[in-house]
Amino acid sequence: MEIFDQPFSALSSTTLYALLRLRFEVFVLEQQSFYLDTDGRDLEPETRHLWIEDQNQIVAYLRVLADGPDEHCIGRVVTAPQARGKGLAALLVNHVASTTSGSLTLKAQAYLADWYLSLGYEATGEVFDEEDGIPHLPMALKRL
Repeated sequence: MEIFDQPFSALSSTTLYALLRLRFEVFVLEQQSFYLDTDGRDLEPETRHLWIEDQNQIVAYLRVLADGPDEHCIGRVVTAPQARGKGLAALLVNHVASTTSGSLTLKAQAYLADWYLSLGYEATGEVFDEEDGIPHLPMALKRL
């Protein structure tokens, strides 16, 4: 499967629509998290948007934010319901780890903590309530 990796400025309007729609379908409709998903960080020049397509449909996505020199944060990890269980999110997360230097952090939905542990991340704090009402756990990649 091909992994697409682009800054906001390179996204076509069709791709942008598709990735925002996927995020809305899962985070807002499925998870009932009523928050402003389009927070302005998608537009930042250093933000990377990564996704996988199946038959020209975006089925997995995440973004990587630049939080400082050599500080990066994975967010908005999402897989379409029909594509779950195929390891697509793991492909994206591992791709980011192999193509990003410096620290790599994320705020995992707490129920996914063990999954992130299996990918080499470790908890760096306590569970907290994110703005979306879902418990999250701060984590960071253990680099060898």
